[in-house]
Amino acid sequence: MSIIFCLYCMFIKNPFTSVFLLVFITIGLLVLLSFLPKDFAIASIGIKPVDLFSDLRVEEPDSLLLSYKPQIEEIVDTQVPIDELLQKLTIPIEDFSENQSSNLSQFYNALTNIAENEEIRIAYYGDSIIEGDLFSQDLRNYLQKRFGGTGVGFVPITNNNSSARNTIIQNYSDSFLYYNLLHKKPNWFYYGINGCVYLTDTTNTIDSTNNIKNYWVEYFHPQNKNFSTVKVFYTSKSDSSYLSYSTGAEVQTLKLSNNGYISEVVLTNINSPKIRFSFSKHLILYGMSFESGKGVYVDNFSIRGHSGLLLTRIPQSVLQSFDRFLNYKLVILQFGANVLSEETKDYGWYQDGMIKVINHIKTAFPNAGILLISSSDRSMKDINGFRTIPSLNKLIDAQRNAARITKVCFWNIFKAMGGKNSMPLWVNENLASSDYTHFNHAGAKKLSYKLTKSLFQNM
Repeated sequence: MSIIFCLYCMFIKNPFTSVFLLVFITIGLLVLLSFLPKDFAIASIGIKPVDLFSDLRVEEPDSLLLSYKPQIEEIVDTQVPIDELLQKLTIPIEDFSENQSSNLSQFYNALTNIAENEEIRIAYYGDSIIEGDLFSQDLRNYLQKRFGGTGVGFVPITNNNSSARNTIIQNYSDSFLYYNLLHKKPNWFYYGINGCVYLTDTTNTIDSTNNIKNYWVEYFHPQNKNFSTVKVFYTSKSDSSYLSYSTGAEVQTLKLSNNGYISEVVLTNINSPKIRFSFSKHLILYGMSFESGKGVYVDNFSIRGHSGLLLTRIPQSVLQSFDRFLNYKLVILQFGANVLSEETKDYGWYQDGMIKVINHIKTAFPNAGILLISSSDRSMKDINGFRTIPSLNKLIDAQRNAARITKVCFWNIFKAMGGKNSMPLWVNENLASSDYTHFNHAGAKKLSYKLTKSLFQNM
């Protein structure tokens, strides 16, 4: 009781003690708030955590800066406009080949000696970062202007995000059974080269209203220019299978025998800005290719949510079959956004997985070079604003190590766009979306130009 009485007298008679106690309680509350989770809320009202010791915290060493040794001096300043920044940054492609022949030499030789009616293909694999033909469409435009070729190359049968693509317009029925690498599929068919497969129902061709299901897809040229050649890739499971196509009122029908393997139908002299296909049942469809003979084609193979590691689910026999049809000279792999996490501290597992993927691709495409592109900058928000997710450096190190171990090429798009904390600049200049992860068409075009310059720096 005497202690309580003394404290009472101290607070009543000494106002400075009351002030001290108030400050002490305030600091204590701030310390407690600093431990709140980022998504903490009371009655649906978010409570922002406080980082009381941010100025005292020592950040982890930048592993990327320790391991990455640029061949050309870099000037990274995210306070300048994007165009000025990109002019200052020159990020070379690192070639980890051990012999005198570059990993890209077959690609360069094919371009240098491009023959009459020869097609040279690039397979551009990625996740939602390249969805909508981003990056691939601009690389395609640059190459076709220099080496020839007209057409978007490979196009899927259906596309859940077709509205984001401005290089071809696509409509289709909802009757197809669709699987991609992220879906579990039956064992009696394979994924196609783009990691997707489309089926005309082999068990029930009548819908719930007793109408016969129709399987159709139509394509339109966005500039109303005529298509020239269209290739259809399929496997037939019946001697009664067929496909029909039309560019106007007249419909052409082709019977497809039961082949049991990947085949192609080549339609020439289309001479129309639109074409519509209809399919029978018992067909396994993989996609179309729109082209015009001699030149370069860049095929966009994007799957939203894909880490890249599931590419080994595409059998090498399938990849080799498409390679015989399409003659690939370069394979580009651009992944990482879907494995990047604040909580992940070690990406050794991703490095090991990507090594398996690259070796899988090397065996399937023996005449193609391989270019692995790093993950781009991605921001997280804290009390100081948007900043690069700290573990991104370790992810890029894992990607670069995978390229080094497998002796392929590597390009650091993170450095090319400005490096650490550069994504907010791209968002502020309307070159990337407000999720601080994805680029828009304008932003992808600028980085594609940087990639093209780096790709041909030593050609």
